[in-house]
Amino acid sequence: MSEAGRAAPATRYLVYKLALSTSDPELATESLEIICKASSKDATYMFACVLEAQQSGCKQQAIAALQKVLERYNYSAPTGVHLPALLRARSIWLSGPYDHGGSLQIVRRRSVARSKI
Repeated sequence: MSEAGRAAPATRYLVYKLALSTSDPELATESLEIICKASSKDATYMFACVLEAQQSGCKQQAIAALQKVLERYNYSAPTGVHLPALLRARSIWLSGPYDHGGSLQIVRRRSVARSKI
């Protein structure tokens, strides 16, 4: 494969998915960097990386990918993206627990009322 083909965002996205499935954070980070550099106007592959990391349960990679999106667009949102939603997702991922499927766990606490006898 040519160097241009290896550096293409579509190829690097596939490498990113492979890195997530084989638990190779260095390769995932490298692929994400290349995708970010190649994505000047279209953030499709960058958001695909965020989604892929979230769905695979790789919380740190999901946060890193979302951080790259925010940095790439100077902490504003690309056209058609709601910035408060991005920031809210990032803050939830930074503070919230995940289950093994990669989704947020909803923790419900029941209050038990004690009656005095």
